[in-house]
Amino acid sequence: MLPQPIESQMRAARRVLIAGAGGGFDFLCGLPLMLSLEAQGIGTSV
Repeated sequence: MLPQPIESQMRAARRVLIAGAGGGFDFLCGLPLMLSLEAQGIGTSV
């Protein structure tokens, strides 16, 4: 996979806010992202 520009920004972050527009799908799509970030030691807020 090609490196994405956001990856370097995410590595430098201490906390990330994961937000959606509602409807439930945003939660289901954001959950794997949240778990991955937390496994890397980055705090998240949902």
